Amino acid sequence: MTPNEKILKAKVGLLQDHPFFGSIVCRWELEEVPGIGTGACNSKVLKYDPAWIDSLSLPKTKGFLAHEAMHIADAHHLRRKGRDLEQWNIAGDMSINKILLDNKIDLPDDRIYSDEDKSAEGHYSDLTKPDPEGEPEGDPGDEQGDDGDSGPGQGDGDQDGDTAPDPGGCGGVLDLEGEDGEPLTEQETQEAENDARVNLAQAAQTARNMGRLPNGIERLVENILYPKLDFYSLLMRFMQRSARDNYSWTPPNRRFLHQDIYLPSLKSDSIKLVIAADTSMSITDDELNLFAGAINAILATFGSVELTVLYCDAAIQGDPEEYTSADLPVKLEPKGGGGTAFGPVFNWIEENQTDPDCLIYLTDLYGSFPGRAPEYPVLWAAISSKIAPFGETVELK
Repeated sequence: MTPNEKILKAKVGLLQDHPFFGSIVCRWELEEVPGIGTGACNSKVLKYDPAWIDSLSLPKTKGFLAHEAMHIADAHHLRRKGRDLEQWNIAGDMSINKILLDNKIDLPDDRIYSDEDKSAEGHYSDLTKPDPEGEPEGDPGDEQGDDGDSGPGQGDGDQDGDTAPDPGGCGGVLDLEGEDGEPLTEQETQEAENDARVNLAQAAQTARNMGRLPNGIERLVENILYPKLDFYSLLMRFMQRSARDNYSWTPPNRRFLHQDIYLPSLKSDSIKLVIAADTSMSITDDELNLFAGAINAILATFGSVELTVLYCDAAIQGDPEEYTSADLPVKLEPKGGGGTAFGPVFNWIEENQTDPDCLIYLTDLYGSFPGRAPEYPVLWAAISSKIAPFGETVELK
């Protein structure tokens, strides 16, 4: 067989034996590139050295394709974000090859392998962390195949070079680029990430329909399609949306009207944020401290914030506290300790006409709610699994 025929036959074999990998591989164009050492993929094109493919058995060619499919399934072509390309490939291999070997995939001999269940980012951090003498730790040869050789195709980190970025010797990953060969714009990256999730879901469904979803892939699919974000990540996402809502088209930005350019105007110079802390007996000091950390994160991240803190059990307790970024760090000193009612906070906002950009409320969600939702966005930072009747609920952990 020619190298091209061997790859095509390996594709068919993957579709039959491992449809998850096969359905991903079948989307790619093939490009024969003599002299690159091994092969590499960017989710659109699979580049391969014909001499290397010719040296592989058919099972190991299938292993090469499955290895590339795992790189793309885990979006390594989109997640490098400026990291060293060669080290990123090593880290990516360390994060995926155990899954492939556990599924009896016959990888090329010069593979990099790790028993540690870490993401590519986690392995990359270990590889590039300096030791006490200032030398990088994590010699990739420590976790390779039988002979520890880094194999053919040693890369220099340059995508435009004549070698594949494949220190592991069984297939590298390349950044996805725009049609002009330039790095993806923010919009193109978002579109590529959406496409990657759709393709991953379709590959997983194809494998499920055939009853052959590989071991270890289900969790990968769940983590990518339905990520479990921590409270701080969700809080920052909510704040970013609220910051965007601080702009309005009515009136438009007057600075550009004379140029017949219509842009939204800033409603105020800063984000007006109200933080409410449920100070009933069900809220512990640890939870208040975690919430205070979230407040400090907001003040540190969004420089122009007008922050009002309210303490409330069955009624507003004490005077409102005002903070800005200059007051970092903020320490919560709760007042109260009775029952729980949420209405007083919303009534206070309405009576004082603060018109906040958003309200964040720390509570266990056990209490009486107001009869209607306010016009401003509300985030409930809940210390229980309950869901509030309006607004966005995030469980605080």
